Amino acid sequence: MLECRDLSCGYEKKIILSDINLKFAPGGVIALLGVNGSGKSTLLRTLGRLSKPLKGGIFLDDNLIEYYKPRAFARKVAFLPQFREAPALSVQMLVRHGRFPWLGFARRFSAQDYKITQYAMERTGVLPLRDRSVRALSGGERQRCYIAMLLAQEADILLLDEPTAALDIAYQFEIMNLIASLGRNGKTVIIAIHELSLALAFCDDFIALDAGKVCFHGGRDALLKKRVLQKAFHIEILSSGGYWLCVPEGDKIRGANKDII
Repeated sequence: MLECRDLSCGYEKKIILSDINLKFAPGGVIALLGVNGSGKSTLLRTLGRLSKPLKGGIFLDDNLIEYYKPRAFARKVAFLPQFREAPALSVQMLVRHGRFPWLGFARRFSAQDYKITQYAMERTGVLPLRDRSVRALSGGERQRCYIAMLLAQEADILLLDEPTAALDIAYQFEIMNLIASLGRNGKTVIIAIHELSLALAFCDDFIALDAGKVCFHGGRDALLKKRVLQKAFHIEILSSGGYWLCVPEGDKIRGANKDII
């Protein structure tokens, strides 16, 4: 289990978030929500050891994460940043990078490593692309390749920073369906996401950040009942058939037969 205890995080001496106490239960998809600048990426980077806590600590299985050696930590926690340049690699070579924490000193791939890489590509639907250059792929295809690399890493906790950013709507649903399936199969997936409708449709648990604090942690029903998102983003949320549409506060959609939550 991953846990924050009295955590303050930020950059150098600038505190972005403080007094964070969170427990991330195993399994499921947890959304980090908040307006731009609320600290979603900051918290995610600190959980992934890319930034050091300014106060308090983060515990993994009751051990401070800084006590783990890099390879040992990478076997348990995988991080996918929002911004990254596409490498000059084939898809299968990119996905094999996920096996590096498990390789010996000589970094030789075993039959098991190849099997795990194959499975990761099959699971994410990129096996037919295995010989293509990552740079030649569409945004949605490329994102599935990066997620395949994380699957090959075999970490139980996946940290994804804005995994649907800049993708067309069809690819956004494709990626979120894939992420939801990982949560259903036992992975703990923590995502920073600004597409509120997608978060409501696909995530199991929600953490809202505001004014440098956690202002909400719980399930979808409580999130909507307390109008956390409506107040923070000045929106109304419409529901229909298990999906949600976020519209400006007081806005009307002509001819829409929806329920305002």
